[in-house]
Amino acid sequence: MPEATVLFGGLAHESNTFASGSTSRDDFSVHEGSEIPETFRGTNSVAGGVSAAADDEGLDVAWTYLAR
Repeated sequence: MPEATVLFGGLAHESNTFASGSTSRDDFSVHEGSEIPETFRGTNSVAGGVSAAADDEGLDVAWTYLAR
């Protein structure tokens, strides 16, 4: 049984004053639930780091929603 459960969700958007145009919903890649660790495990990303740390520490993660 896991020692604790961690809730994970996120929205990442990088912007600057030099970018022309606007960002719309279509510009985001959306991941939900178990798709998040399946996609990002082993990558150099926040979700990949959370997945690795949870595995190392025996924590359960409630994967919710990630848009980036």
